[in-house]
Amino acid sequence: MAVGDANDMLSRLRGLLPPWFPPRGSAPVLDGALTGIANTLAFVYSLIAYACNQTRIATATDAWLDLIAFDFLGPTFVRRQSETDASFRTRIKTFLLMPRVTLAGITAMLLALTGRAPAVINLASAPEGWDIGTFAFDDAGCWAGGALAITAFRPPGQGIPNVDGFDGYSGGFDTGAIEWTDSSAVTGQVTDAEITSMVSQWVAAGVNYTLTISS
Repeated sequence: MAVGDANDMLSRLRGLLPPWFPPRGSAPVLDGALTGIANTLAFVYSLIAYACNQTRIATATDAWLDLIAFDFLGPTFVRRQSETDASFRTRIKTFLLMPRVTLAGITAMLLALTGRAPAVINLASAPEGWDIGTFAFDDAGCWAGGALAITAFRPPGQGIPNVDGFDGYSGGFDTGAIEWTDSSAVTGQVTDAEITSMVSQWVAAGVNYTLTISS
């Protein structure tokens, strides 16, 4: 017997009866009536316990966890295919308190999202011209159209199903299991669209940046 179950409720109801009522087991009609009430009360108790759990991220489950993610992290932060409550809850808590708008915050976000550290270069932090100091082309290490150059890397193991790369062994340039395509065909738990969306939320408003997504 656990707190709140039918047997517990039945015992509580029995305890409220006057002492001249017959003991449990000797009055089947009375036991049947009380058991029906006890089952209803146990169901109500379970609903209350369930509702209480949904008020906290640590205990929320099912669609309520998805609603919490929507409230705190927006419509693009969704449960992955076949993702459990425990895994989804961990992701919510990871990104909920993660710092934003700083280089460290952007790096931490992409590392948590993809499992790979990004390459982030803040071109606007250098005061020199294009051909001198730390802002020179051969020092900064990139050509970018924005003040912030971000290169995010897809998680390991993602790709296009049944298609080999140019340097693979399954086909030639125009034959076999290779094809000319784009990033929209890449499959995996973390899509390019999600990476793009998350970066846009983590970069400070008004900052001009370029994003490159690479494997």
